[in-house]
Amino acid sequence: MININNKTWDKLNATDIQEFLKGVDDETFFFEFKKDDVDTKKVAEEISAFANTYGGYILLGVEDDKSISGCHQWNEEKVHTVIHDCITPTPTFDIKKFEIEKETVIVVKIEEGNAPPYITNKGKIYERLSSGSYVVKSSEKLSQMYHKREEQLKRVEQKLKITRLSEGVSLPKNIFGCIDMGFSITTSEITDFQKNFNSIDFSDIVAFIKETFSQFSISKVGRSYMFTFGEAKVSNGQEQIPSRCGMHNFMEIMLDGSVKCRVLLIADTGSSDVNINATVCFLAIYRRIYEKLFGDDFDKIFISALKYEELTVINQFTPYYGIYDEDDEEEIYNNYLSKHIEKYGNNLVVEGNRIPKSGFSEIDRQKFDEAGIVFNKDNLLRELFVVEHYNLGYIDPPIKED
Repeated sequence: MININNKTWDKLNATDIQEFLKGVDDETFFFEFKKDDVDTKKVAEEISAFANTYGGYILLGVEDDKSISGCHQWNEEKVHTVIHDCITPTPTFDIKKFEIEKETVIVVKIEEGNAPPYITNKGKIYERLSSGSYVVKSSEKLSQMYHKREEQLKRVEQKLKITRLSEGVSLPKNIFGCIDMGFSITTSEITDFQKNFNSIDFSDIVAFIKETFSQFSISKVGRSYMFTFGEAKVSNGQEQIPSRCGMHNFMEIMLDGSVKCRVLLIADTGSSDVNINATVCFLAIYRRIYEKLFGDDFDKIFISALKYEELTVINQFTPYYGIYDEDDEEEIYNNYLSKHIEKYGNNLVVEGNRIPKSGFSEIDRQKFDEAGIVFNKDNLLRELFVVEHYNLGYIDPPIKED
């Protein structure tokens, strides 16, 4: 996508907007001017068109003749609301506000989308043709958009794929399976993690990890950081053997903020009982590490994420809740177990699955609105790191995701 006045987005200033408006003849393929009284429906159509084509800019508070009348009804919050409420899926965008000639001009940058078609809340799909936006009616064009989305999902799946943990001669007998989880995120601007990728101070994270683990590793692998927990050898209940690829509790954080992680399902020595509390613990640790790396304003630049999780079962096992230190909590869990057995019989996990079965589930602000959940950093991180397999096999879970 072209730049305004030959300036990159982060360097753009009010003077650049003024010079651009003086030099451009009219609305073009990449630019749309809108007065302050433009309705939300029309803005949503333009956003859909830009996202479905090659991206572009909407300049709010600018007349068709390029004169600046300013924004009084429109503000940054209203633009955010329109994009998140009126377009599915949420496109990649950014917003800047400039004061020009004592008037406010809002510039909305819409990137070409990787997951078209981008559909308005009226159920229509738009594309950019010449200097206007038009409803897509061609079945061939729609097919091209869906094909592009399928190719993008394949690329995301390849990026998040983890080496499958399978039964073999070197596999410890006390590893009964694993839970894999991953998500690929889209943000409106570069994250603090990306800005400081090569100079991150891990001292705070190391101190946090040491509260729970004596053996761990933080490694820089290409354009990712890998966090592993445990030694390079694992126990099969009788001896220490070299671990195979992926035979660790680990989390990989990629440069773009995407994540893939694994939690092993390890049974007690000589049994097939797997402690669920360990799963909860590891996912909570992964979330805390991610939070420390991405800062307090992560939710401000978050647009959407594609997420999946997968339960792999190597041998059937019985999940249970580990004993807590507090006697009253131990009693609660024991009572729960008795009630579960009375209602449903013994809990036995014999098969794994993937959620969703194919593809990915999408996380954006619309999902929070539909669920009636406040969109903020804490709730966003909880949603990114929660898994459906927290309470393996238990129908009436005694604990909730943290």
